[in-house]
Amino acid sequence: MIACDWRTLDATEMAPLYATETGRWLRELAWDSAPAWAAVELARTTWGLPGLVCVDVTGRVRGWTFYLPVEGRLDVGGFVSDSSEGTAILVDALIERAGSPQRLGGLVFATAADLASILASRDVFHQRYSYRLLRLDDAPSSPMAGGRPPLRLPGLLRDWSESDIDATSELLYESYEQNAGPIGPGATLHDWREYVTNLSRHGGCGTLSPVLSRVLTIDGVVAAATLVSTIA
Repeated sequence: MIACDWRTLDATEMAPLYATETGRWLRELAWDSAPAWAAVELARTTWGLPGLVCVDVTGRVRGWTFYLPVEGRLDVGGFVSDSSEGTAILVDALIERAGSPQRLGGLVFATAADLASILASRDVFHQRYSYRLLRLDDAPSSPMAGGRPPLRLPGLLRDWSESDIDATSELLYESYEQNAGPIGPGATLHDWREYVTNLSRHGGCGTLSPVLSRVLTIDGVVAAATLVSTIA
């Protein structure tokens, strides 16, 4: 098997690959990722989003990945492979393009064969991220149900908007520990601002709903916020 540029494939060859991933995301995460794959395909065919496919001697695609160079590193957006050999070929190709194992990053929903052991053998640091899912109709009763009533601050609670990006970023930066930062390489204020901006303007983490997302201000300062996205 060999790795080659995925931009050599046409849309009809990529369509079944996206369809398989869409089905997996729906089954395992209850997440409709079809709009995200449509955006990825548009980026691939218009401005040339970089990526790789691993093909066998028959020309069949056995794995694929895509990435984006960001500030000296490669952020991987997806990784699929049905064999250990294909996984190793793609990982090695990514490391070669990144320049070193330490310049490889990203958060991917991957079930690629032997991915964890192959990353470890190449000195690529990785850790498992637990995706949390709770149906709202299965949620336990509020702990406040039998106690004091929830705090009410009339006139201070409103819909979130893009004008709140900076204030929300500062709030998140101040609220989280360094090791619990946003998706990405760090947890600086700049990283949080980039994270919130991406959440609000792009569809990779679902579609942000401003009317479901809320901001609480006290004396004109954002004191609390919740960002809610629709994923299915």
